[in-house]
Amino acid sequence: MKLCKNRAAAYVICFAAVVFSVFVLGGGKLSNRRQEAEQAFSEGENGYSAYLDLMESREYAANLVRIAKKALPESKNYKQAEQLLEEYEEAGTPEEYYEIMEAMSSALLELQEELKESADGETFASADKQYVNYNAKMSNLKFDDSYNAKAKEYNALCGKFPAALIGAVTGNGPLPVFE
Repeated sequence: MKLCKNRAAAYVICFAAVVFSVFVLGGGKLSNRRQEAEQAFSEGENGYSAYLDLMESREYAANLVRIAKKALPESKNYKQAEQLLEEYEEAGTPEEYYEIMEAMSSALLELQEELKESADGETFASADKQYVNYNAKMSNLKFDDSYNAKAKEYNALCGKFPAALIGAVTGNGPLPVFE
């Protein structure tokens, strides 16, 4: 009780309790919401998930890269896309997948344009089919309500005080939304 009679000690205890409740309890709540969104990313609903769409799009991208590698062995564009395919293997978070997806879409567009100018008709037709399928899978991401809804909900939470501060301190920043 002696400790509580000291005002300075009481202020320190009160401050410590506030910090604990904000960062530990609030951080846990923020972390749980993030985990729910990440689970929706990887597992989705009814057999559909953003992760599965990304993996299927990766296969179409790989097919397009193989076609380009044969048709345009000196192309820098296919080499860039090939590097991005390797990065897909190392990605683990929605943020990493989103960043790779953005870069891959740009690289494949440039590669497709190069194939259109330089490849024969049959090769271009094969590549174009893979490119169309890739873009179709990318379009599916926009309609993944399971992940996108949870990511938007989490991001809205991250934009408010004290969650914004907690997120900055704990590394739980905003999640990408596929739109």
